[in-house]
Amino acid sequence: MDTHAKIHTCKTHISVERLVARANIEPERVEFVAHWDPETIYPSIVAFANDIHNIGGGYIVVGIEPDLVPTPRPNVIGLSAKQLENIQGDIARYNAKICPEYHPHFSLEQLRGKTVLVIWVPTGQERPYSIINNTRSAISEQKASSYFKIWDLTKQAPEIDLCIYLNDVGHSEPFDNRGNAEIKLSDISPVLVREYLSISNSPLLRQMDTMPFEQLLDCLDLFEAKRSDGESRRLKNIAALMFCDHPEKFFPSMEVVVRDYRHTNIIRHAKYKEKVFRGPILRLIPSLRQYFDTLVIEEHILRQPMNMDELKFFNYPIKAVIEGIVNSLYHNDYQSGQPIEILIDPFEVCIRNHGGPDKSIPLENVRQCRDMTPLCQRNCRIGDFLKLLGWSNCSFTGMELIQRQLCLNGNPPASAQTGTQNDEFCLTIPVHPFAKARLN
Repeated sequence: MDTHAKIHTCKTHISVERLVARANIEPERVEFVAHWDPETIYPSIVAFANDIHNIGGGYIVVGIEPDLVPTPRPNVIGLSAKQLENIQGDIARYNAKICPEYHPHFSLEQLRGKTVLVIWVPTGQERPYSIINNTRSAISEQKASSYFKIWDLTKQAPEIDLCIYLNDVGHSEPFDNRGNAEIKLSDISPVLVREYLSISNSPLLRQMDTMPFEQLLDCLDLFEAKRSDGESRRLKNIAALMFCDHPEKFFPSMEVVVRDYRHTNIIRHAKYKEKVFRGPILRLIPSLRQYFDTLVIEEHILRQPMNMDELKFFNYPIKAVIEGIVNSLYHNDYQSGQPIEILIDPFEVCIRNHGGPDKSIPLENVRQCRDMTPLCQRNCRIGDFLKLLGWSNCSFTGMELIQRQLCLNGNPPASAQTGTQNDEFCLTIPVHPFAKARLN
């Protein structure tokens, strides 16, 4: 039997409890199915693999009663011994019905004393996919159908229509999900992988010491799909972006340049202090947070006349700044060859990444930093890792968080600009007005 068809013996990269609670993952990306029925499950697998919005695919948990209203503790039915006997053969048979070739990740898990099947369906690399349906009918009546997801619904679509749609929206394979022949297994740091598994509280951490490293990376979906030409599978760009000590050797834009103009007499004069941060995303974000916590963020206390109360505020709320940095790393165009820039002057912090927002977002929404849900994403895997680390929000609510934090701290709202060719995104976070008054 094809080893790709076997139910994985390694755990899923996310705990089944966390997955079922839909913690740090969008609810529409998790589907519950009460019983194993490949005729209804595989259309959802194909729909998640087609991933028309580049959100990172999805998960199907078999053995859980579907809930119309998402709840953190849905009813667990479990799978019977007879269902488990049939699943292995069904997986091999139904995987062969998917065209082009595609292999989801399967894992049997224990949840509240019962066995459930977790199916992880990452974004496919050879979209659009279709599957031969009516497999229980005569061969002459069988035909291939394509499917896609609209929120939590699986819809059927003619394959030609899906191809046209993907082309119309400029839908290409997300950069971070592409294979890269230059990245070797030796470039991936086991130390960084262990660090990620520990921070994200992944079940794979307990298996890391007993599992071949290549198999562990496969469980994290860091290899591209099986190649039809028989060549070795390539590691994906996300592997180096997250887990390589020196990703800049593959991606020249993989650095963050911080320029501090606060101590110059003329705003953004030629004189400034510069610090360049390099390394994987896993290390960049904590390093930048420490830099801002130590050298930029200041607490102020305003004593009000005739009042014993004190007003405490910061020149910038750290959560807003870090969310802006996380967004820039998440949505950056790593093919641009240009670094992310952070400019700090006495009155504002500007965070600029290359690659403008998706063209589906109205320009006025971009300027006001509100309701910035894209039709499709430039990078889907970076977002998944950041969410599981707890460093990014689900459902594109990062700008809402920034505006909310600024409001709570008393800062004016953030604004944003794009380049003339929509080739960059520059987020401006203004300083607190009282801190600005003291500077004047």
